[in-house]
Amino acid sequence: MQLKFSILLRLLSLRAVAGQLTSNDATLLAWRAYGNFVTDYLTAGQGLVKGVDYVYVTPPSSSAVRGGSPVPFAVQNNDLFQFANALQKPDEPLLNAFGPSYIQNLNIYVSSVDLGVDPPTDAQLAEIQKRQDAYITASNNFFNEQSIAYNRWLNDPLAQATKQPFSQWVTRNDALYISYQNAMKNAAASLQAYQRAIYGPLASILADDVNNIQLNALNMFQDVPGYNMPVFPGQYNVKFDPFNAPQLGLADGTTWRPAYSIGGSFQNVCDAWYNGTGGSGLTTTVSWTMTDYKYNDWSYLGHSTSVKQGSTGFFSFLSAKASSSSTETSFTEYTSAFNSKVTITLTMKGTPVIFNVNGGFWDVPDFRTLYPKLLPNGKDFLKGSVRLQKILVGYQVGITITFNDAAQWTSVSTFVKNAQKNVGGGISIFGFRFGAGSSSTYQQSVSSIQVIQQGNVGQIVLPPTAPGVTVMLGALGKAL
Repeated sequence: MQLKFSILLRLLSLRAVAGQLTSNDATLLAWRAYGNFVTDYLTAGQGLVKGVDYVYVTPPSSSAVRGGSPVPFAVQNNDLFQFANALQKPDEPLLNAFGPSYIQNLNIYVSSVDLGVDPPTDAQLAEIQKRQDAYITASNNFFNEQSIAYNRWLNDPLAQATKQPFSQWVTRNDALYISYQNAMKNAAASLQAYQRAIYGPLASILADDVNNIQLNALNMFQDVPGYNMPVFPGQYNVKFDPFNAPQLGLADGTTWRPAYSIGGSFQNVCDAWYNGTGGSGLTTTVSWTMTDYKYNDWSYLGHSTSVKQGSTGFFSFLSAKASSSSTETSFTEYTSAFNSKVTITLTMKGTPVIFNVNGGFWDVPDFRTLYPKLLPNGKDFLKGSVRLQKILVGYQVGITITFNDAAQWTSVSTFVKNAQKNVGGGISIFGFRFGAGSSSTYQQSVSSIQVIQQGNVGQIVLPPTAPGVTVMLGALGKAL
């Protein structure tokens, strides 16, 4: 059966059609038209800053950050890290979930900073050591006296009876405490002033930034709140009744990764989607054709007019595979009717919501302003990259594709029907995957695809994404 299926797909793929579009061009065209819907929501109609703002599209079945009451934070944090840490590129508007690591490249950048100061001399190092010793002596004197004063305060009947604060009591009853405290402050100020004179005013800030990244954010084995986050690495399947489902595989262990945060009351929004409360129970419908778009002109999304990004696999408009291990075969019989006589309708529960994505306490968002100069051998791998700032998230998203051209409909419907007959195979339609190759988060059968004949034309209807799973529709990024 698999051999016959593969031969049939090749024959369909090789058949010449008048006015044919390449598979890549047709697929880019479909995503380009979808990109207008994503951009309008993400920008609220406001224009993008050229060379700074970029919109990226993702298949409307792409699992986003799982959130809400049923979802363990470790699972949510894992999802957030997976795409928030991936850098994007201009002129590649199909979002790459496996892009270069932002934090790793930020670490390389701050480790390459040139503060423009000469190395300290031996005499200067000796003076720094002298002032450090003075600070240590002054702080020891102060903390010893602080312990003595605190015990005296605890044993002062009048102070305890009147609930006199320690800070007030000590200023009136222990002059030595105040003297030692002032000496410690003066020693610290002397040390810091001398170090600033030698290393420059940004030296201590840079040291903190490097330590926050290397020692806190990148600490994989110990939780440092605000800097790294627990991540659950094992399998986690979402049940269709998320509020009653036991969580699976949580004994597999927990590790840590650099922290990211998502704003906008994300947990509450997810709960409203799951429960269908308020406007989340209503249905939003958006339709578009591809008549007014060019497959390579993505300037409305901030990219260029000559985009050539490959669009197979995850972004394939229509493809199939005979089994989980076989090569994916893309549909290729696109005609000029695909531009003008195909309508895509997207439905979802409630309306899509925009959420801000931010780094943890380790982040240095103004790194170029603070540290504009790098060492001669320093590396700036962040240059030319785009970092995601906002994501557009929807819930229970479904797609209906209407074909109003008989020839285009016949070729598409034949391709889909033959793929559905193959046991163990899989189909991908506009980013929705069915059967082999489906997401590990949730899976849908190829039989759930509806092929509806309407005379000599028809519709392909894709069922909504699973309950309990939010999906990312697109993202807005800024150039670094």
